[in-house]
Amino acid sequence: MFMFIYIKLGEVMKVLTPLKAVREKCLECSANQPKEVKLCDISDCPLYLYRFGKNPNRKGVGNPQAFLRKNDGVEFKDSFEKAC
Repeated sequence: MFMFIYIKLGEVMKVLTPLKAVREKCLECSANQPKEVKLCDISDCPLYLYRFGKNPNRKGVGNPQAFLRKNDGVEFKDSFEKAC
């Protein structure tokens, strides 16, 4: 399910996904300076983990090489052998 957020920038309405809306909010909070978003030290902010416009919980999803690096290939091999 996709949810879109509309924000008004001047006279233009912009359609954003929730992660892009988080990124916009983080940029707004840091005076539109991407480097300041990266250097943000407000770790108790609920948006902190999502400030780059990425969901950290989805890291490696759909990328077998990242999965193998993350798990040393052990779980992947075991689950593959059980399936066969």
